[in-house]
Amino acid sequence: MYEIGLQQVLFSNLVLDLTAYYRDIRNLLGMEIINTYEGFVYAHYINRDYGNVRGFILTLDRRFSDIFSMNSTIHTK
Repeated sequence: MYEIGLQQVLFSNLVLDLTAYYRDIRNLLGMEIINTYEGFVYAHYINRDYGNVRGFILTLDRRFSDIFSMNSTIHTK
């Protein structure tokens, strides 16, 4: 699992925050169906599936001044 971020003050009341992330997922539970020659069918759990997640989060934050503030966030995967 990795995550890196950057926070930058653009103006005295405006902040940009960028975070990128990556996660490697292993050993997710799966099921295997087994048919025997005698006609029996059974299942057992195995570590089968694999996945990964990656994306970034972009946030623009305008701090409170002159009776106004704003926060906007974008998530991607």
